[in-house]
Amino acid sequence: MTPVAERRRLTPYLGFACALLALAMLPSLLPPRAGTDDAAQTLTLQLQPGFTPAAKRLVAPPTARRERQLFAIQTALGAGGFLAVIAVWRRRRMVRNA
Repeated sequence: MTPVAERRRLTPYLGFACALLALAMLPSLLPPRAGTDDAAQTLTLQLQPGFTPAAKRLVAPPTARRERQLFAIQTALGAGGFLAVIAVWRRRRMVRNA
């Protein structure tokens, strides 16, 4: 296969990988939002001032910045796994057709 044909064959995959990378970085560009837990806590305190929950959180929630970073890592790992599966399928097909 010529280098030009090889590049043309890989172009859609590279474009897909770039789109996934851009999607993974999108949350870091958006402003942080308050979650539903915060909204529920605010509403509960408005309805019953002085309310104390019976149970405490086991793990402190991550900061907004850390949460975006974890989401980006999760998306990148998922995209890598997805591309690895595609590569295995393509390799199997190439071996079968050869």
